[in-house]
Amino acid sequence: MTSPIHQTKSNKVQEFKPRYPIPEIHSVLPFNENPLHLVDPMDSQFKDWCFETSLFSRDKFRRIADSTYYAAYFYSFCTDRNRYETLTKSMINIFILDDHMETTWGDINRKEVKAKEIYGQLHEVCDKLSDPGNRSIRMHVWKPYTLGFYAIYEDVLSVYNDCQRKRCLGFMKEWTDGMIDECVDLEANKRIENLTQYMEVRGRSTAVLFFVQLIEYADNLFVPQAEWDHPKFQRLLELATYLVALSNEVYSFEKEVKERDWNMDEVYNMVAFYVRFKGMTVAEAMDSLVTDYLKMEAEIVALKEEVLIEDWLSPDTRVFVERIILEDNPPKRGCLAALSLCVLYADTYYTSKKHNFSIITDCGLYVAYVLYPHIQVIRNSKY
Repeated sequence: MTSPIHQTKSNKVQEFKPRYPIPEIHSVLPFNENPLHLVDPMDSQFKDWCFETSLFSRDKFRRIADSTYYAAYFYSFCTDRNRYETLTKSMINIFILDDHMETTWGDINRKEVKAKEIYGQLHEVCDKLSDPGNRSIRMHVWKPYTLGFYAIYEDVLSVYNDCQRKRCLGFMKEWTDGMIDECVDLEANKRIENLTQYMEVRGRSTAVLFFVQLIEYADNLFVPQAEWDHPKFQRLLELATYLVALSNEVYSFEKEVKERDWNMDEVYNMVAFYVRFKGMTVAEAMDSLVTDYLKMEAEIVALKEEVLIEDWLSPDTRVFVERIILEDNPPKRGCLAALSLCVLYADTYYTSKKHNFSIITDCGLYVAYVLYPHIQVIRNSKY
């Protein structure tokens, strides 16, 4: 009998020395874990549900099964069990789609034609969610994980108003197009030499705005469109997107090149682009991105304080902003730290007193936070 997930520790803990050492990032962002995380039988049930739709072997699915940590730390404030389950399924499903895109064993494998075919199904998902009665959409040809995607967001949109549905579907389409554009750029060997150019695609393919928007679902909030469009609110979202992208480029770099047999030409990552097109070393590229990260982190912390005293904020929008990033005092519920510093990293476990972070075996979830002791990960032997 499999032991309950909250009682079973991984037996594959080992010290891992990365090929490319990761620079320190002294972040000031706090975090907190949702108490619903890893509670069985709920945890096992939604992992089983996602596994059945994934088209991955159990070994390959194990790499992403613990992407539940993303939901646990990003939506730490969600108290509704049904919504938390939906959010967690959503997170795993996104990683299923991501692995089908980025890995050599995935259905897409970074091929432009396959990306347009399979991610094109997600455009059909959006069309079907917008018009459930549209019988011209051929759902029977969708991949199982596409059907899973549809089922998840059918639940989300069922509690949204028209404004929220439009916003959610818009970000969903942007993310889909961003993932396709990554494959287009790689096949065309497009030169990408600066962050502004890079974020034209990466700002969409990281899905940050999509995840942030789901705070409304997680906490039963509604941000009016006029407030969402306010320049200061938009700058908060822009900075959040940059922070997630920058930390991802550094922390996920080795995982990404490893998955492509160490070929940087097949990796959509700013570290790789700096090395290829600007002649930097990997260390120089990472240091440059860390410098940019810290500048933007300081700006978002200051801007958050400024926004919270604005008189145009409605009560729900005020809570929404607080959910993105809070001060380092209880309750530590800022979600930006979780999303920007939880990054996928393959088949390793590494702990360091110097960096205070850990990488989790098999699932490859890379949880990093330099100000606090590393998060102890307890996981199900089944995955």
